Amino acid sequence: MTSSGWGCKPCNISGHKIGAPKGIGILYVDRRVPCEPLIHGGGQEGGRRSGTENVAAAVGMSVALRLAGGQNDDATGRRDRFIAHVLDGVPHARLTGDAAHRLPGSASFVFRGPAGSRSCSTSRLAASSARAGRRAPPAVTSRPTS
Repeated sequence: MTSSGWGCKPCNISGHKIGAPKGIGILYVDRRVPCEPLIHGGGQEGGRRSGTENVAAAVGMSVALRLAGGQNDDATGRRDRFIAHVLDGVPHARLTGDAAHRLPGSASFVFRGPAGSRSCSTSRLAASSARAGRRAPPAVTSRPTS
């Protein structure tokens, strides 16, 4: 993995979001960006971090990164089928955000009018979390399942 072309100076990747153990992650900070360590001491990572590395979790992160490399296409397909299912089956459902440029495992919808609450409570959307509120437009946010 190289950082060229990312267009960012710092980048944080949470391990548990991609199937790695909780508590492990990646923090990339361009060497030209000043970064004061939270904990001073042993000088690991060129003085940017101190403490004992969690080798087992780092190996888990490495494996998760390798496994996640080929899963975006599968997740994108599941997400697109889920979006089509909701838009075809739930009256007044509208997809939020850009239809083409979105995360592989994410879909968000709004429902017009008071029917939104009923759509959230009566729809049979597997593995979804739904919320409907008075002041905010009702929405369903879901992670597609296989």
